Formats: sequence, structure tokens, C-alpha cells
Amino acid sequence: MLLNSTHKTSFWIVLILAVILLSIGTTSAQVDKLTVRFIKIHQEKVHMQMLEGVAGDPWQYRILADWLIGQWFGLIDELGISAPRVAVFIAFRFVQCLLIFFATGVYYRNLGLSLPARFEGTGCSSPCRWQAAERW
Repeated sequence: MLLNSTHKTSFWIVLILAVILLSIGTTSAQVDKLTVRFIKIHQEKVHMQMLEGVAGDPWQYRILADWLIGQWFGLIDELGISAPRVAVFIAFRFVQCLLIFFATGVYYRNLGLSLPARFEGTGCSSPCRWQAAERW
């Protein structure tokens, strides 16, 4: 019984550490690929176009992320925190990566994959997130 409990605890610890490291690496790669300048100048414009429904690309109807970012902007303004908008975009992307990698790790665990296979699969999804940098 104790061995099983220790195994479960170690899984969660390793998963959380892996998720954090993969999220840092993936978000850094995405920011490096796009550049902070692009995020600062272009992303704000695209964000507003998405919310107005005039973005002109096929993703414009996936507005949940943009709506949530708008909520983060409002919360930061309400709390009186002085943070540049680019920091909010990057922080939001980091949180997205955390959630995606965590869900992936749990999903692979529920599939009954071995521990190495779970983490290999979760790690393999990181390049997929890098590709998503095209659609920040």
C-alpha cells in the first residue's frame, strides 16, 4: 500500500516538474521565434481584430483565448499592476502550455502507458506547441 502511494506521489511530482520545464522551454522557443517586438506590435492589433470578428484568418472564430486575455488585461488594470501587454500575452501562453502539458500527462497516464512512455509522449508534444507559435 505504501509503495503504491509513493509511486503515485512520485508520478505527480515528476509530472509537475516536467510540465513546468516543458512550458518554460516551449514558451521561450515561441517568443524567440516570433520576437518580443512582433508580439508587442502585431499581437495587440490581432487581439482586437479577433474580438471584433474582423481578423481575416480562419482562426478568428476561436476567440476564447483572446477573450480570456482581455479579462487578464482588465484584472491587471483593476489591481493597479503596471505590466506591459506583451507580458500578459507571454504569461497567458505559458499558462496555456502548462495546462496542455498537464492534461497530456494525465491523459497518457489514464491510457495505461508506462512512466517513460508518458513522459516521452508529453515531451513529444512540445514541438507541436512550437509550431503553434505561428498562431500566437
